[in-house]
Amino acid sequence: APVADTFAYCLMPNHLHLMLRVKGEEEGWEHLREKRPNINSNLQGFGNLGGSNLNFSPFISKQFSNLFNSYTKAYNKLYNRMGSLFIPNFKRKPVTSESYYLRLMAYIHLNPVHHGFVDRPEDWLHSSWHAYLQEKRTRINKDEVLEWAGGRDVFFKMHQDIHFEKFQGIFEE
Repeated sequence: APVADTFAYCLMPNHLHLMLRVKGEEEGWEHLREKRPNINSNLQGFGNLGGSNLNFSPFISKQFSNLFNSYTKAYNKLYNRMGSLFIPNFKRKPVTSESYYLRLMAYIHLNPVHHGFVDRPEDWLHSSWHAYLQEKRTRINKDEVLEWAGGRDVFFKMHQDIHFEKFQGIFEE
């Protein structure tokens, strides 16, 4: 992704989970310069996004706002509905340890199981779980995740071993 690396996602009927790492400011601006070669080193031409002294943080927020708004509009159009799609509160939590990183990954993939939509994570079609089942390349940063987990077999075993209720309080308030 241009502004973030994606590690996991799960789209649920009334909310979604994303596990992302926002890229650094320099890398983000470099990507924008590559995509829009007419932007000079002062980033002139971004006046509509906040002026020539554009701060990267508001730009990132705007990108995610655009993503969520576009998704909501497409969903509403597809299902002939109007209004908000997601629970109103947007929450983000920093990943501060390796154990949290791995538990968060399992939490995201097991969320449809926890909410009773499916019995197994592979039965939920709207999740990055399927990217980890495949050998082919995807936009999910699988290699880094599998390295953190200690390999593909350990990654899948970790998901099997986790008792979902044990971790619910860590991630939901």
